[in-house]
Amino acid sequence: MRSILVLLHRYIGLATAIFLFLAGITGSILAFHHELDEWLNPEFYHTTSEGPVLAPGTLVERVEQANPRMQVWYMEFPSEPGHAALMALVPRNDPALASRMASAQWCSTSMR
Repeated sequence: MRSILVLLHRYIGLATAIFLFLAGITGSILAFHHELDEWLNPEFYHTTSEGPVLAPGTLVERVEQANPRMQVWYMEFPSEPGHAALMALVPRNDPALASRMASAQWCSTSMR
């Protein structure tokens, strides 16, 4: 009985150690996400434009004016010169448009 428990303890301990090792390695890689992403995708981060650096609010307003159906959801503003600001855009929620689409969808399904 003791030898079975020793073997069970050994292999469960090894499996747990492998799991914790993999979790630690992947977690430490995630800590350097920005640096790794910049290394793998330099075209997303570097810009060749010239002129004054825009304030974050001004930049968001310009992007939303150029894309009226989109809204800036997230923004990474660069701290290094020559780097581009990264933005995540989501569709703008328009309650009037949503109600028109819902009624149009109801009509289209009721006509079938």
